[in-house]
Amino acid sequence: MKIAIEIPNETIENCWWDGYSFPTMLHRTDLCVETTKGDFQAVIRGDAEWEYHYVEEDGEIIKTVYLNREAILIGLKKLQQDYPKHFDDLIEGQHDSITGSVLQQVILLGDVEYG
Repeated sequence: MKIAIEIPNETIENCWWDGYSFPTMLHRTDLCVETTKGDFQAVIRGDAEWEYHYVEEDGEIIKTVYLNREAILIGLKKLQQDYPKHFDDLIEGQHDSITGSVLQQVILLGDVEYG
């Protein structure tokens, strides 16, 4: 059975920022935000896109990933399917830094690669 639920944008944003408290990929010195036009709510609405670069010590860009509305929707589906405990924590407002980190990774990387 498939059901649809609405997750408040503020809940998604709060969980996203919780992930910065967990020492995983977004704390890595080689992953830096290149552009952040608009705030997180603008990204969720589809009015903005953030760009992240994986950067070598010499400054060479290895990979670029994007935070946009489509990536968020795909990541939330991945979170629901593959990480139901974290999805439940998100929708129940019980998210923490680990849930935030998992959310960041499934949105930006397509799966959990760190931790």
